[in-house]
Amino acid sequence: DGIPCAANPFLLTDGVRGEWGFDGIVVSDYEAVDQVRRMHFLSADKAGAAALSLAAGFWLGQVAHPAAHELIHRADRRLFRLGIAVYGVLAMGHHASSHRLVHHVLVATPDDPATARSGQGFWRFLLKAEGEGFRKGLAAETALRTRRAKGLHPFLTYAGITLLAAAVALALGGWPGVAVWALLCLHTKLQIHLSDYVQHYGLLRRRLPDGRLEPVGPRHSWNGGQWLSGQMMLNAPRHSDHHAHPLRPYPALRLPGVEDAPRLPLPLPLACTLALIPPLWRRVMRPHVARWRQFDEGVTGTNAAGVASVGNTMSEPS
Repeated sequence: DGIPCAANPFLLTDGVRGEWGFDGIVVSDYEAVDQVRRMHFLSADKAGAAALSLAAGFWLGQVAHPAAHELIHRADRRLFRLGIAVYGVLAMGHHASSHRLVHHVLVATPDDPATARSGQGFWRFLLKAEGEGFRKGLAAETALRTRRAKGLHPFLTYAGITLLAAAVALALGGWPGVAVWALLCLHTKLQIHLSDYVQHYGLLRRRLPDGRLEPVGPRHSWNGGQWLSGQMMLNAPRHSDHHAHPLRPYPALRLPGVEDAPRLPLPLPLACTLALIPPLWRRVMRPHVARWRQFDEGVTGTNAAGVASVGNTMSEPS
């Protein structure tokens, strides 16, 4: 709440605060009221506040998340810790572990929590991605510590950052502030899992004759070539090159040719929006997945080489 009034010391202090006990924001003229609205993102009503919160959530998911993702892949420990801090504030600290230690190792296999089967709807995928991603990330970090146990367990660091963020929200806005922060975290989490779902949907690595999985290649990620979404998301849609070179800075990421790697039929943000409606998503993506699988098998000579596909374990009726 706020009270616009003239620039009079009595009104600003003695009357409003002393007599009325008002403890909100007091501004002295209507221009200042407009500046508070524009510069500090205050809203005049609940509908405006909801719209601002939604916009903030999109900014966190489409801008802050790609920036944090870039940072956790940097060799500079200061930048790496900054990325962890961003994810921790968003209650997604475990993503810094599960993404690097699980997803990049198991991508395009049934064991990867962040790879969706062909025909699998997003909402079913979401439960697995969040729960199994947390569990496997924790197991991977714990296994690392058995070989080089130093300092605090990363998951304790993640929890500490998240609790600190919740405490700041409580101090600034009370329990309503905590509720808004939690909703922003959920909105961001949804967008992170949507990106994973879309960027590897239905793409498979094959098992070689010796039983090992084929190396990760350009064929195991969906890419986007649109300039605007690429700039906004720090070239995250150039996903094949990111998996091939995880430490490569985002300005240097390359877009594979259409004959070398799958292309999404829509810009990544629009594809993520479409994925919220599973029947429509499957209808749009079914021919693209089928076309790429046929092309992929023709290029790799799957049948002639006797290479076994893991596709049967990663697809369901669509």
